[in-house]
Amino acid sequence: MGMNTPPDETVATETRWKIRPMTISDYDSAFRLWLSTAGMRMTDADFRTGLAVLLEKQGRLSFVATCDGEIIATALCGDDGQTGYVNQIVVAAEHRKKGIEQALFDACLAEFTRAGLKDCRFGYGRENPVR
Repeated sequence: MGMNTPPDETVATETRWKIRPMTISDYDSAFRLWLSTAGMRMTDADFRTGLAVLLEKQGRLSFVATCDGEIIATALCGDDGQTGYVNQIVVAAEHRKKGIEQALFDACLAEFTRAGLKDCRFGYGRENPVR
């Protein structure tokens, strides 16, 4: 995937997973993933209303990874007009270490570049068991 021309859907050739932009219709599956993830901290922005606002304003920046139609990972991002923020990347435990995390991060960075953002910030919790 090129940094300046992210596709609408990225397909990993050696696996069955795909990355695509997140929509509000993904919420129920994404929420179940977040609840099942150890160390995941939820904020108001992670609930349906907050996510709907994020996706309406900056939907081009958030992504899901799917495998056989099931959401197996999410990346929620935003920006302030100058800086891109990777707020969270969550991958189902059984799908970690397969390159999905990196592919989601790359998709976020590509959209930041496309939007003309010059800086990127990524945060993680100290208690994150997979950091």
